[in-house]
Amino acid sequence: MINENNFFREASIRICGNLEIDKALRECLLYVRDYIPAKFMAFAIYLPEESAMETIATAHQHASTALPVKFPVSDAQIKRLKIKFTKPRITITNNKQMLNIPPDTLKDLGWPTGPNIVIEMVLAGKRMGALIISGDKKTVYTEDHSRLLSLLNEPLGIALTNSIRYRKVQELKNLLADDNRYLQNELLKTTEQKIDTFLSNSFGFGGTNSTLVVKNLSH
Repeated sequence: MINENNFFREASIRICGNLEIDKALRECLLYVRDYIPAKFMAFAIYLPEESAMETIATAHQHASTALPVKFPVSDAQIKRLKIKFTKPRITITNNKQMLNIPPDTLKDLGWPTGPNIVIEMVLAGKRMGALIISGDKKTVYTEDHSRLLSLLNEPLGIALTNSIRYRKVQELKNLLADDNRYLQNELLKTTEQKIDTFLSNSFGFGGTNSTLVVKNLSH
């Protein structure tokens, strides 16, 4: 008999315990697989403007990555994704390819082709993306697995949300750093031009001399 309170606590600690979402996902996989068959996990979000899904993180037993990967979504999947729901939605596919993705695409992604179980998380009535779990070809997911996975809706949703926010902060930080470097370069160019004009008008020289003055001033 599974202690569901203990399962929830231990899985939550692992999935919410690291801002590096791929490492947290791998730790979650290593724990959860004793209760829900899992050789592979992936956090994914839907990009409606591109009719595609994008991974936020993927994890296997021995490795994980936060490198985003986009893959197309079929018309049938798009129609399904447009259906509104306010509670976690869990889908079991024991006899189909993962999310109906073509085998060649799965091979290119390095993903397994076995049965899978997917939870689409919901927090405060808002959809928060999905967690995909895949087992080996002999795996049969059951309603018991579905019930256990549903317990993790909130920590999974929180972990995915925090990861997306963290990624946006990092992207903004990098953008600001690029802008700052650009502004500094433009400021130096403008200063150099003004000094060059001043030296040329006042003393009849500029060019290299003005560049040296600017370099000295910038240090």
